[in-house]
Amino acid sequence: KNAEDKKTENQESKEASDKSEKEMPSVETLSKAYAEYIERIAIECYTPEELVFTTIDVNNDGIQELLYAESSVNAAGVYVCFYDDGQINPVGPFGSYGGIKYAPSEGRIISVMDNMDYMVYEVYAIDKNYEKDLVQKFAIEPDSEGNGYDFFWDDEEVSMEEYTEAFAKLQNMDVREIDY
Repeated sequence: KNAEDKKTENQESKEASDKSEKEMPSVETLSKAYAEYIERIAIECYTPEELVFTTIDVNNDGIQELLYAESSVNAAGVYVCFYDDGQINPVGPFGSYGGIKYAPSEGRIISVMDNMDYMVYEVYAIDKNYEKDLVQKFAIEPDSEGNGYDFFWDDEEVSMEEYTEAFAKLQNMDVREIDY
């Protein structure tokens, strides 16, 4: 190989090394960045004494993400914050009367609304620009006659059997609860 090829290989190796360092921040770096972010959120928060937060590796990449909500009431309004090269990238809100769950092996966040008559599970992926992308939706709601329930998968009405089969696949994705 000539000198130019070696120089290019060394530069690519250094860039790959730099990139891997950016992808795996230290615990101290994350702790400091998240603490500063929480302090800023608490100042802007309507009821800072109700602010709840935790860290979880939501997408199984080895980096803990910060999850916070301005209140633990009904686990609504949860934001997932991704750390990327010194920047905090909040995505949300998720959850409503049921909170959120996550499936780290799939890199999915599941927003849950579950009240007396309705149940909605929205499954999101987070893209590289930190935008949430709805990839699946499951819903159960009372039928128009008030005799039972209608079942929906991705906003299309389906039979209870079709719904149950599709929903079982979601439940088999190593779905985990989030505790604050």
